[in-house]
Amino acid sequence: LFTYIDGYIGGSLSGLISILYSLYFFSNKDQLFRYDALNTQKVLTIVFAVCSIVLLVGRLKSFGTRLLRQTEHTNQNFLEILSNMDIQLLVTEPDTDKILFSNTKMNCNYQIDYDPVGQPCWKVYHGLDHRCDICPMQELYDHPEQPIEWVYYNERTGRWFHNRESIIVWTDGKMVHLQQAVDITESRQVEQTLRRQLHQQQLMSEI
Repeated sequence: LFTYIDGYIGGSLSGLISILYSLYFFSNKDQLFRYDALNTQKVLTIVFAVCSIVLLVGRLKSFGTRLLRQTEHTNQNFLEILSNMDIQLLVTEPDTDKILFSNTKMNCNYQIDYDPVGQPCWKVYHGLDHRCDICPMQELYDHPEQPIEWVYYNERTGRWFHNRESIIVWTDGKMVHLQQAVDITESRQVEQTLRRQLHQQQLMSEI
């Protein structure tokens, strides 16, 4: 509502100024044209055209502003949903590795108690001064349409993760690197326990 009001007020004020100026110009006896019936019709025609254009521009401006605000609201809701998801999410710039977004799960697991946006991911989460050796970005560069999935052990957190790396279009329309990491430590531990039990059973059967 306020967006429309802003647009119409702006258009109306611009139109009123155009009307006053046109009347002053054509009614001034010093001008080349006389203020007669014919010129009055010309003035009204010009004023009507100017007002129509100005009001149309005001309406288009208000519509564009309202659409922008709706888009921003939608993006904010989208980021809030991502923040509360129960998997690690990290969005970075492909060329600089600067963090664009990291959700609560990601920051909690790495004990990050500040906003890391704008800093390199390898510095914030791994304490390095260069890109991680295991980073799959080069492979993503070569095949951006093909996501990469891999499992690794994080020595800093002491946890196992299943990662899915991909290139996606972000909320601002730019291509970004998305990392999704699922903690599989418990299932990994169960798997290792089962392997040890199976190995022990094999040894017992050989006795």
